Amino acid sequence: LMDNGEAELLAVVQDTAPPPCAGAISVINHWYGRDHIPIGAYKGSGLTQTGKPPLTYVDSLVRNFPSPIKNSTQVPDAVEVYRAALAASPARSVVIASVGLQTNLDLLLRSVPDEHSPLTGYQLVAEKVVLLASMAGNYPRSRWPECNACGCFNEVDAASKATAAAASSYVAANVPPSVGIIYLGFDDGDRVRSGAILETCTVQANPCRHALMDFRDRAGWGWGPGGRSSYDPLTVLLAV
Repeated sequence: LMDNGEAELLAVVQDTAPPPCAGAISVINHWYGRDHIPIGAYKGSGLTQTGKPPLTYVDSLVRNFPSPIKNSTQVPDAVEVYRAALAASPARSVVIASVGLQTNLDLLLRSVPDEHSPLTGYQLVAEKVVLLASMAGNYPRSRWPECNACGCFNEVDAASKATAAAASSYVAANVPPSVGIIYLGFDDGDRVRSGAILETCTVQANPCRHALMDFRDRAGWGWGPGGRSSYDPLTVLLAV
């Protein structure tokens, strides 16, 4: 979408705990020739990673592909990156695509004035953001908690689930009324599959291809005819 001139990516922020996630973001930015795009990471408390890793490809990307950043210790706090990007943007010009936990959005809304802006986080979002597109929830209801809204029940401990649930609840209740919100639910993303074609339409050096094939071979879920469930890509497409 950026190559087509349809979007400008201002920043990417990691909203979970595993340190290599920032490295995986850097791998993708590097492949597309965009090392200049700021990366931030969640530096708050309350998140730990236990049990089966939900993103099998993350470590593999960082090990096998070049990138200037390898882990979250090499990047600033996500809230600082958020505030810098928003402060430098024209009024009502920014769309946020939330495709994971809403930990960073929670802390952004609670943030205080700093060197980037004299506004609070709430005020900064109200002035700069026109839309929040969020992959979260299930409609009209589900007997299972949706991961981004409540923490995945089979992947994180009780404390992490509580942190995730508290963050999404705070964001839902405190996004300024001037900001539009679109929620894309789990079922919608599960009905649309994408990515399988990368196995034959691009080179093996493409990290997007590697990530999807690695996910297909090792994750054991979320793959079907046509490829991977498309919760996050659909949300980003809605945002654009």
